[in-house]
Amino acid sequence: MATQHTDEPKLNITMSDLKDMMAALVAEMKKPHVDPDIVARNEATKVRMRAQREESERDLEAIQNSCSHLREDNSSRIAWQEQFIRATKLYVIDGFCQNCNKHFHPNMKDPSEYAKWLKIPTGKVGLIY
Repeated sequence: MATQHTDEPKLNITMSDLKDMMAALVAEMKKPHVDPDIVARNEATKVRMRAQREESERDLEAIQNSCSHLREDNSSRIAWQEQFIRATKLYVIDGFCQNCNKHFHPNMKDPSEYAKWLKIPTGKVGLIY
């Protein structure tokens, strides 16, 4: 038989103490396990993706800046459309270059570029490109 130690103090736990301990145990069990290797890998992936995104944006900007936005007959490649903006109750004309996909709109960094390209004809009347 097992020997009992009589010199150890007896432990008295009330029902409310037991409930508190169980609640703390359940709360501790519900906490997600955080693996530092996975966290470091995720951070490295975020940094790599951010660098790739910035490089892609620089490449796209270089392509758009080198595009002439003109066809061989010096007509504009920009496909213009008129849109109604409900919030301002105004019609806005904006367009995209069909070669480099640059967006031309009134709120561009350089509004004079928008005005310049808006004046250039998009082709001969009746011809569809």
